[in-house]
Amino acid sequence: YYSPHGVDTEYFRRDCSPGPDDPEPKTIVFPANFDAATNRDAASWLLEEILPCIRESEPDVRLVLAGRNPTPELQEAADRDSGIEVTGYVEDIRSYFKRATVLVDPVRACAGLQNKLLTGFSMEVPVVATRCANEGIQARENVDILLSDENDGVGFAECVVRLLRDRDLRDRLTANARSFVTEKWTWEYHFEQLEAMLCELGDGG
Repeated sequence: YYSPHGVDTEYFRRDCSPGPDDPEPKTIVFPANFDAATNRDAASWLLEEILPCIRESEPDVRLVLAGRNPTPELQEAADRDSGIEVTGYVEDIRSYFKRATVLVDPVRACAGLQNKLLTGFSMEVPVVATRCANEGIQARENVDILLSDENDGVGFAECVVRLLRDRDLRDRLTANARSFVTEKWTWEYHFEQLEAMLCELGDGG
């Protein structure tokens, strides 16, 4: 038995985290450790293809790349464009989740489960991700999350724009996703599953 991952849904709660409760207008956040090649590739795709498509419809949108060890290329992009923020290491990532109108995870080659999705669900932030990013989590498309193919930057951008423009959809997704993560992805849930399996083995013996 392998308990894959969990999220502390009490710590990662919107009403218990620093910063204003309301998100900043038209703000997209990609939280990541940019040491990882998959996250560097995702950030490049986001900057080069997805963000320009979003700005065709929403020219004043802001992008925040939040996390440690951003590359010089990411820093240079922020230097050139006042609508892009690159944070580097942050003390409390919860404040950046709360800033997001939309959380994005545009990874195209996944290595392991995407904890940022679980955290976003727990923090009640609407999420757009690639299908690859959602593979290990199995959140429900158009119920908990909006999904796009890994080779479809235009489709990914359209999902983001759809959320930026539709408050009711954002509220519906975040309510469903919070329920999903508290039911299926807490540490307590996985320990209960393990305990039940061990009891079952014991009874069988």
